[in-house]
Amino acid sequence: MTHPTEVDLIDTLAGIAPGSPLDQLRRERPVTRDYAQSCHEVIFRLAPGQGVSAGERHALALRIARVSAAPALAAYHRQALEAEGAAPTWVAAIEAGGGPDLDGRMTALLRHADRLSLSPMEAGRAHLAALAEVGLSPSDIVVVSQVIGFVNYQTRLLAGLELLAGRGIPGTQPGALPLLPPDIAAAFTLDELDWHAWLPPVSMDAASDTQRAVVKEAWPGADTSEFFTLLVREPEILRHRMKLLNGIMYAPRGLPRAERELAATMESRLNGCPYCASAHGRLYAQLAKEDATITAIFAHGATAALEGRKAAVAAYAASLTPTPPALAPDSLAILREHGLPDIEILDLTQAIAIFAWANRLMQTLGEPAPHTVR
Repeated sequence: MTHPTEVDLIDTLAGIAPGSPLDQLRRERPVTRDYAQSCHEVIFRLAPGQGVSAGERHALALRIARVSAAPALAAYHRQALEAEGAAPTWVAAIEAGGGPDLDGRMTALLRHADRLSLSPMEAGRAHLAALAEVGLSPSDIVVVSQVIGFVNYQTRLLAGLELLAGRGIPGTQPGALPLLPPDIAAAFTLDELDWHAWLPPVSMDAASDTQRAVVKEAWPGADTSEFFTLLVREPEILRHRMKLLNGIMYAPRGLPRAERELAATMESRLNGCPYCASAHGRLYAQLAKEDATITAIFAHGATAALEGRKAAVAAYAASLTPTPPALAPDSLAILREHGLPDIEILDLTQAIAIFAWANRLMQTLGEPAPHTVR
């Protein structure tokens, strides 16, 4: 595919010059590079009838970029708001996460963005009710969730690219994930789980042709999944997100598939997402032909006693998971000492980044449940 525009936002924000080693590295993954850009364009381009304004989307992104220590991304969304005529005091209140210049709806949106960015495990059904109380429809809430998840993806990708560029991570002190509540800690399992939406999914009998086509493209059996049939309320966002996800997790060569699944499992465990951890822990176990690694991660999280490459991959995932990321200057050296070339480090970064998005959708829009045979 080709971009509707010539400018690649991630390249611009990361200061990647055409022809540079990092530019050449990203071009080794053209699908993920293109769909990272197209996801941005779809998410911040309004379609007729959508109830979440461009200003609200940029405001959410600005706030997330600020708490994520992503100054270039924050500057981009600040400029977008200024171009729309937003008052400086209003923009300052967005960056601060609240203030007298903000109405109840914007305040509720920012609280939701902070919760999902800083502590996604705390998201619950009541928080969706709070969004409905300030006028958001179910489709609006799906849009808001996609915006929040996508910007969290961008911040992790940018942090990894900064590290590969040798520039380190600017901004505030690294974030720290809160301890998992006992009920979530006990929910991690290698057993298959189901997932139930807290908002009404789209009935495939009443779906538009576009919605049916996107669900069919997404995954075999997606038409019976409440996750996909809920997200298809915004079909173009779902379509581009799935293209990006598949490009990251199934790219040929590069980082072994099992290690991509290992990274996704560690991140999901730390974010408190039992559904994602179960699904990707099982995939790791199938690919690696062992499940002791996943059992250790489920039990101990970032302190699991792993060795060699597994330890390096899991530690990198753990360091990129918090908001803002906790990447240390030696993070890159440790990966390279364990034999990961830059293309594998890019694959690893992208796998972690996409699950910063996936976890936040799963955790804000529904909940896992024991699997039942249909």
